[in-house]
Amino acid sequence: MDLPDEVWFSLNERLKPRKKVLVVIIIILFILLVIFFGLFIAFRVKYDEKNGSTEFVSTFVSSENVCQTFECLESAANIAKSINTSVDPCDNFYQFACGRWMAEHPIPLDSSGINNFIIIANEIKHTLKGQEVKRKVSDTFLFLC
Repeated sequence: MDLPDEVWFSLNERLKPRKKVLVVIIIILFILLVIFFGLFIAFRVKYDEKNGSTEFVSTFVSSENVCQTFECLESAANIAKSINTSVDPCDNFYQFACGRWMAEHPIPLDSSGINNFIIIANEIKHTLKGQEVKRKVSDTFLFLC
């Protein structure tokens, strides 16, 4: 593959002092720009936390898109109960995310394992059994009348 004769920057040739200065200035300006934006965001979030405002943070997470129903809050609580906050997520993310799940959900003696689907299925069975008992009791009372 042939390269064109006019290459502005090549690793094989030495840069002229003028180009060296230009490259260094561009790199320094880029680094300063990144630092400026990072500091701006950090100070803005800190300022909002100090004043109790969530205006800046809410521009990233819209509160109208956050589910606030009972079911969503219950699911969030179940997830929060599974998190082991005593473990640093950078050291062991699995233990951080799932560390308390086994303590909160012991494996039943008549089962080889447990997961969310089994838990939900058991809750549904329990609810349906409760409705079946109520229906039998109401049928008995109707039969007596």
